[in-house]
Amino acid sequence: MKKLYFIISVSLLSIIAPACIDAQVQSSSLTKQWNGSSWENQVKDTNFIYNSNCQLLYNLGETWDSSANNWDNSLQFNLSYYNSNGKFYQDSEQVWNSVTSIWNNYTLVTDTYDGSNYLINQSLKPWDTTTNSWQNYYQTAYINNIDGTPHMAYDLLWSGGAWDTIGIKNFRYNISGQLDSELFVSPIGNIVGTIYSYTYGTSYVRWLDQTWNTNTNSWRNEQLVTYWPNMNMPDSITLELTANVPDTTFSRQTFTYTPCTPAAIAQIDPADPLHVYPDPSIGYFTVSGLMQGQSVEIYDCEGQRLASRIADHTTMDFNIASYASGMYLVRASNQDGSMAIQKKIVKTQ
Repeated sequence: MKKLYFIISVSLLSIIAPACIDAQVQSSSLTKQWNGSSWENQVKDTNFIYNSNCQLLYNLGETWDSSANNWDNSLQFNLSYYNSNGKFYQDSEQVWNSVTSIWNNYTLVTDTYDGSNYLINQSLKPWDTTTNSWQNYYQTAYINNIDGTPHMAYDLLWSGGAWDTIGIKNFRYNISGQLDSELFVSPIGNIVGTIYSYTYGTSYVRWLDQTWNTNTNSWRNEQLVTYWPNMNMPDSITLELTANVPDTTFSRQTFTYTPCTPAAIAQIDPADPLHVYPDPSIGYFTVSGLMQGQSVEIYDCEGQRLASRIADHTTMDFNIASYASGMYLVRASNQDGSMAIQKKIVKTQ
């Protein structure tokens, strides 16, 4: 889900498309373009491969050849590496050479995290065929809020042996903590550039892309992207062109998923004395059926431990109001590690 073939906000994807929700991972996606009367194949992602913790290792991108009526190799995304906390930090992309029938290096994306495991930098390096090496090109440096959400970001371009700031992003959030807008401005004269505005419905998330028109001193609609998420994973994404022809549907991307249970948090004992309620939860839940001295831990779907407490009663209350929406797992075990029991809890707000 990390790679989309039309421009999608990375910030929004991080909100609605975590790597593993409710033990589901992406198995394919298909993008079609509207030609005025029907939908035509455009690109698709297939051959998704995951490790034992349901982390993406590889997927293949193909483009549609309408003259030959078949799919051709386009890009492959592989060598996805993860740090000790399970965060993605490096991915290389290769492009298919139809003349030599081999894959050639294309781009290298590297993420850097601080001591709290919050993203602070993302760099993009293209492959230089002259030197046969990755070359500096583009990076984004993040300044985060105390909860790890981005507050500001600086877009930097490599030029003449130094990094030049080419844009500044300002992130704003609504009262519920959801991303409300991203404002892009130029570092020269603070000229307004682009704004992404978000609206949240009960069954969709919508993103409006606008650019500043210096002639009219007003915002000009460019594109409207609508996500139709299923348990925070998009069933489909619709892109509409709004600049010249209002609300004209341009392309649509649909997704399929497959079950995946991370080995790090796999069920160990089918016994079920534990009760977790209410499920789903808006931020608070109770665990009952505990024994004093048991260790109670909360994991996200990638196997990262987020909280750990020792039970001093048979019932315990937990506050996950600050956690992102999605599925979490509650695991109870004896202090020697025996009799591990796992239950899931879904946070909806």
